[in-house]
Amino acid sequence: MTATQNITATGFPIHNPQTAPEASRQVMEGMQQKMGFIPNLIQIMAESPALAHSYLGLWDIATKNGGLSPEELNFVALVISEHQKCKYCIAAHSNVADTVAPIENEIVAAIREGRSVENPRFEALRIFAIKLYDAQGYVPEPEVNEFIKQGFTRREVLDIVVIIAWKTLSGLTTALTAVDLDAEFEPYKI
Repeated sequence: MTATQNITATGFPIHNPQTAPEASRQVMEGMQQKMGFIPNLIQIMAESPALAHSYLGLWDIATKNGGLSPEELNFVALVISEHQKCKYCIAAHSNVADTVAPIENEIVAAIREGRSVENPRFEALRIFAIKLYDAQGYVPEPEVNEFIKQGFTRREVLDIVVIIAWKTLSGLTTALTAVDLDAEFEPYKI
């Protein structure tokens, strides 16, 4: 750690591309390209190239190879973020819902408040994602089949597993490191 490098309240380094381990710089550059800035979460994850690459890799896999639409993917990410009570993640995914993968404001407000949503497909996603998260994968087959009867596929069930894994990485990291909210996410602060 350099003398001018910032740290979190819990002592974790906050990297920039010059201070990050060489193996994390590609992730930081990728986030700069995707988002137009490097989120504080990524600046902290950069301390561990394994974590930084895992996080970005899961995001890329889910968005490029998943069966859910970008809006559905972000919706599930927002649902899990709210369920984890990850304030940083809720603000970040609210920003994405407003700018990149648009979701109706009423749906976003309902999720941020922990309420059900009126859109039947999104409500089915919300309920199933929370069940899958809480049950750590042990969702009874009849409940999986009921979810599929609502217009989903087994592929999408497994894609939700990827999103939960992705959100677990960010949720645990934000809790452990006390990451500060980025200025870009401030309008979406909880």
